[in-house]
Amino acid sequence: MNMGLKSQLRWQNLEIHVMAALHSREKEGRTTPKHIHKDFLELVFVRSGQALHVVGDREMPIGAGNIFLIREQCEHYYKNAQSLNIYNILLFRGFLAYFKEDLQRLSNYQLLFNLEQADRKSVLMLEDKYFPEAVRLLENIIAEEVSEMPGARTTVLGDVLRLFVFLFRHARPAAGEGEGGNSHACRISLLLAALEQRYQEEWSLEKMAAFVKMSPVNFRLEFKRLTGVPPGNYLLKARLAKASLMLMLPGKSIGEVALACGFQDSNYFTRQFRAEYGQTPRAFRLQN
Repeated sequence: MNMGLKSQLRWQNLEIHVMAALHSREKEGRTTPKHIHKDFLELVFVRSGQALHVVGDREMPIGAGNIFLIREQCEHYYKNAQSLNIYNILLFRGFLAYFKEDLQRLSNYQLLFNLEQADRKSVLMLEDKYFPEAVRLLENIIAEEVSEMPGARTTVLGDVLRLFVFLFRHARPAAGEGEGGNSHACRISLLLAALEQRYQEEWSLEKMAAFVKMSPVNFRLEFKRLTGVPPGNYLLKARLAKASLMLMLPGKSIGEVALACGFQDSNYFTRQFRAEYGQTPRAFRLQN
């Protein structure tokens, strides 16, 4: 069964929908139908109960407080569901684009949203003390979505963004995430968040490898497996992205922008910027 998001949206220009779902209402231990999210992401927050989440040939136990992401074109279902009460946060990938530059500074966002080539089994856990606030935000979003009150759409947007930041700040990798190959994803997500915050620093391959406590050879291979690009290429693109944002603002010369983004040679910066964006930094600034 293929599922699309457009038909479920309350407002077509706010590409997100939040709903609560209870599985195994009639029968404990039921298996839900297999389905594919045709064009949207689904962030799942488990309020209570337990089940096995099946993605492809992998089974992942889930329970209260777990948070995980289901990507587009990903067939999944829940097996042996026992009073599984979940919140589904459905969104198009582009929904967070405007806030991506800030959210990427959070390692949990990196782990769930940016490590596309990971084993797709990363699960976060929200501790009990943060649980009530997350539920409050989710219930308020659902209530506002169905209300006819003026300002509901703005309230939903604000609460959804607050929810994302709250979850990514306070959740932690679930038990077992630090074991085996998936520990690499957790450690590399911490590195990605650090690169987003400290992009102007000198980051050699050895320094990155030491940050994640891996040998340089293994780190390079694992980084490319998880992100799709070598570490040096990733850092270069991150720096150029920061530079593109700085160039849209007044106050810094192109040489100062280059230096602020970790480029010691402004000529090298100009060459790399042109290769990435198809125009020189000066032309980019004038156009934007």
